[in-house]
Amino acid sequence: MKTKLIQTLKPTHKISMKQVQSLAVLAMNQTDVETFVNEIVQEHPLLEIHSDYYPVSHDIDFNQIAATDDISLVDELLEQINTSKFKNINCAKAIIYHLDSNGYLLTSFQEIKRATHFTIKELKESLLFIQTLQPYGVGARDLKECLMIQCKRMQIKDQDLVIQCIDYLQDLSKGYFAKVAKALETDENTIKYCLSKIKLCNPKPGANFNHISNYIYPEITIIETDDDYIIQTKNISQFLSINQELNETADVEVKKYIKEQTRVLKELLNSLAKRESTLQEICTVLFHIQKDSILHDLPLKPCTYKQVAELVNRHPSTVFRCIQNKAMQYQEKVILLSSLFTNQSTDGLSSDAIKDQIKKIVQNENKNRPFSDEQLVQLLKERDIHISRRCIAKYRDQCRIPNSTLRKTIS
Repeated sequence: MKTKLIQTLKPTHKISMKQVQSLAVLAMNQTDVETFVNEIVQEHPLLEIHSDYYPVSHDIDFNQIAATDDISLVDELLEQINTSKFKNINCAKAIIYHLDSNGYLLTSFQEIKRATHFTIKELKESLLFIQTLQPYGVGARDLKECLMIQCKRMQIKDQDLVIQCIDYLQDLSKGYFAKVAKALETDENTIKYCLSKIKLCNPKPGANFNHISNYIYPEITIIETDDDYIIQTKNISQFLSINQELNETADVEVKKYIKEQTRVLKELLNSLAKRESTLQEICTVLFHIQKDSILHDLPLKPCTYKQVAELVNRHPSTVFRCIQNKAMQYQEKVILLSSLFTNQSTDGLSSDAIKDQIKKIVQNENKNRPFSDEQLVQLLKERDIHISRRCIAKYRDQCRIPNSTLRKTIS
């Protein structure tokens, strides 16, 4: 048998530590950046921070702060992977940065691949690893997968049957236990037991990180001029510089060390400058879209991460990462940037406007015969609002409105 040597070229671009640092700095809020920079200044004698940076007064105005999470889901997961033995940590980080606030991965592998250049195989392996982290259920792509991940971690009897019941969530929510029991060839009491175990799961594992509040200071300020508004951001990089005097040493080894440290610090300064410019661009676009809401407290206009990303020529994940835990201030009002984004229906209405319509309908319904989600779809159509039953259920859940069965008043 003849052997044949074949040479092939395969692009294998990996995300660099420089890119990881840039992504990490981009996600920091102002307080995190200041803490990070002060630590670097203490560790590196080459980096200097100008005295002009420090404000004259350190008085705190508690009217100019905004509530946010104490420990974010991203921070919690990054701490776990940094202490793990998983080999492709950078790929895992890329996925973690794409998780939504509930811990779900709603971005496709193809989109993440285009943004990071990791292979689909690497992304799948990293996602499986992330799904082993706590809180259990993170990294799921839908509700069923989230519940399955958690049920697999439970030490319960009939675990396989409990997992099979997850495929019948809609029937279980309506109380069709006999139907599910017949499909799974068991009895109703067993199905009720399985449902009791499923109810122990958390359908939104990432939301647990929203219960502890601290405060962030607005680093974006809207300044009103005679004929326009200026978006001003706090740029710490302009107060930093690299000390060039140490380069005058004659020691070869010291010069080599200084050269390497200078390169590292320049990358840091570039990351800080890039963070500021990206934030400035995104906030400028956000202000123009939601100007009426910010200035006059009118309803938000439809505004998605994808829409803003196209306007600033960035990837939606970059926009999402950049605006997290950051606030904008106009006069005495402080607004979290994340609150300026809304979903959009096919009719161009924001999700907030649709939720308001759903609330009004439910408030005025007959409590003995409440409207089902399908009936809500038809009622909204009469108001020229066209959305699916699935969207109705999602918005209803976000408004903390129970389903029709639970809303029914028995007289």
